[in-house]
Amino acid sequence: MTDENIRLRYDTAIEGIREFFALLDIVEESDEGRQFHPTTIRSCRALDIPKLEAALRKMRGVVE
Repeated sequence: MTDENIRLRYDTAIEGIREFFALLDIVEESDEGRQFHPTTIRSCRALDIPKLEAALRKMRGVVE
């Protein structure tokens, strides 16, 4: 793999991560005036939630 291909894959991944967090960061307002995030990630495995939160923090750190 050439340096150019590596850079292209990196740039594509970064843009994908930015788009992912843009979706998660959308805030809307209900008819009652309450703000909420319409896009969420859920897991029914409670033990996986801290792992998921850690992974999301790492991903966000890459693009900030």
